Amino acid sequence: MWSLIGAGAVWFSLGFTLYFYEFHGALAKKSSEWNDFGVFIAGFSGTGVAVITLIAVANGIRVQAEDLAKSRAFMAKQSAAMAQQTFDSVFFNLLDRFSQVRDSVSVPIYMPKRVEGGSVPDTQSVFVTGRQAFAEFYRCVKSAQVGMPKTVPNRLIVLRNNFMGQYRLVESELGPYFRTLYRIFTFIDRSITLTWEQKIDYAKIARAQLSDLELCVIFYDGLTEMAAKFKPLIERYGLLRHVNAGNLILEDDKTNSTLYEAKAFT
Repeated sequence: MWSLIGAGAVWFSLGFTLYFYEFHGALAKKSSEWNDFGVFIAGFSGTGVAVITLIAVANGIRVQAEDLAKSRAFMAKQSAAMAQQTFDSVFFNLLDRFSQVRDSVSVPIYMPKRVEGGSVPDTQSVFVTGRQAFAEFYRCVKSAQVGMPKTVPNRLIVLRNNFMGQYRLVESELGPYFRTLYRIFTFIDRSITLTWEQKIDYAKIARAQLSDLELCVIFYDGLTEMAAKFKPLIERYGLLRHVNAGNLILEDDKTNSTLYEAKAFT
C-alpha cells in the first residue's frame, strides 16, 4: 500500500513537472490559462492517480479475501478438532461402558454337590462372570453341536437354532453385551467427520478389546436374525479377523462362504 501511495504521489508530481517544463514562465494572468492548467492536471495526473487508486482498492479486496479464506480455514480446522475431540470422548466412553457390561455378564455352571446321607447325586450352581462367563457359555454352545456332521445342506439354520437355544437361557445377561458392541460399531460407521482409514483404525481399537472366545460367540451370534443389522458391520470392519478357526465348532466354519463373506476375516 505504501508503494502505491508513493507511485500516486510521483505520478501526480510528474504532471506538474511536465506542465511547467513545457509552459514555464510567470504565473498566468488569465483565468482561461488557469483553466487549461486544471484540465491538464486533471487529465494527466488525475487519471494516473485514479488508476493507482483502483489498483489499491483491488489489492485491498484481495487482502480481505485472503484474510477471510484464512479465517474460514482456521475455523474449519478448529471445528474439525472439536468434532474429533467429541467423537473420541463418546467413543472411549462407549468402550468403558462395554468393558463394564462384559465384566458384569454372569452365567451359572452346575457342579456336583455332596449331600450327606443322600443316595441320589445332587448339583449346585456356581456363577462365573466376565470372560470366564463367555468361556462357559461357548462351551455349552459347542457341546450342543457334538456329533453334528461336517456337511449338512442347512448348516446355517442348524447353527442358528443351536445358538439361539443356548442364548435364550442367558439372554438377560448377553443382550446388553451385544447391543453395546453393536452401538460402538454403528457409532463408528455413521460418523461424518472420519475418513474411511480413521474408521478402520477405531474399529481396530474396538476389536482389540475382544478375547478369542468372545469372537467365537460373536461369530455364531452374527448368524442369527437378531444380528441382521450387526452382521454387515462385522463383515465391513473385519471384526472376526483374529478369530481362531480351531476354537470354532468346525474349523471349516471360518471359510464357509454361506456363513460370512471373506472380508469379515480381513
